Amino acid sequence: GKNAFYGASALSEVTLNHGLLEIMNAAFGNCNNLKSVTIPSTVKTFGRSVFPLIEQIVFEDGIDTIPAYVCYGASKLTDVVIPQSVVTIGKYAFYNCSVFEIDFTQYKFQAIEEYAFYGCKRITEVTLPESVISLGSFSLPGTMQSLTILGNITSIPKSFCKNFNALHTVKLPDTVSLIGKEAFSGCKKLSNFQADGVVEIGESAFYNCSMLSEYKLNENVTTL
Repeated sequence: GKNAFYGASALSEVTLNHGLLEIMNAAFGNCNNLKSVTIPSTVKTFGRSVFPLIEQIVFEDGIDTIPAYVCYGASKLTDVVIPQSVVTIGKYAFYNCSVFEIDFTQYKFQAIEEYAFYGCKRITEVTLPESVISLGSFSLPGTMQSLTILGNITSIPKSFCKNFNALHTVKLPDTVSLIGKEAFSGCKKLSNFQADGVVEIGESAFYNCSMLSEYKLNENVTTL
């Protein structure tokens, strides 16, 4: 339940049994000596700040979705074991995990939901694999400097990289036909943008991108 073991400073090890479905808000909050935990593949729902001081988290093989909020605000998290069975990263899953790093190309993620990796300050270069077909707003680190998407995704959502001030290079696959409203608005350092398949660009998609001096539009563009 909520706050179930909050402040249990002597707790150093916990076993979460297979069959567990939900862990509520701050269940293990302020457990200073709990450094590592394994999440059963049956867990579907997490509250916020469940493991705020955790350093390692292992997801059991067979899990297909990293639950929303699972590592929300875990600022000390450095080691995450994600099985190849995972196809979806839930919203806010690794929000503000400021020292966490990941190589996306090692996985077969299909969907990365909103704010999933926002605030992961150590991740500066992002390459998304061909398996990715869906991205949420602010789903990637706001401090990233370059983004390459290899996959079959067809649209970039609204506010996708809004105000990502360090972002200078974006390379999108030809499958992308739509760039959503304010998708790259406020990316003041964006100077290299490649997306040859785009035919629809949402309102203010590149507003205040002061260093983007040139972007050659597809001859088939129908909406600006």
